[in-house]
Amino acid sequence: MINVTFFKDSSDQFIGFESVGHAGYDEYGKDIVCASVSVLVINAINSIEELTDDDYVCDVDEKSGSIKLHPNTELSKESKLLLKS
Repeated sequence: MINVTFFKDSSDQFIGFESVGHAGYDEYGKDIVCASVSVLVINAINSIEELTDDDYVCDVDEKSGSIKLHPNTELSKESKLLLKS
């Protein structure tokens, strides 16, 4: 099962997320559910990296299927909008 947890600041704004697990819909390399979630997660990370100057850490563990994005500084309104989407 894939579990996604969104992190919020004290003003209830999104500031990061963690996605953990595998869908288990099909065998490795053929799991379209896992691939779909991966596309959304990687697109969010790539968009923040390419479209903002925000400083963040992205931790990845392929074996467990874990990707965690958390900021090093206050996020811009653009990053918050991307995370909200």
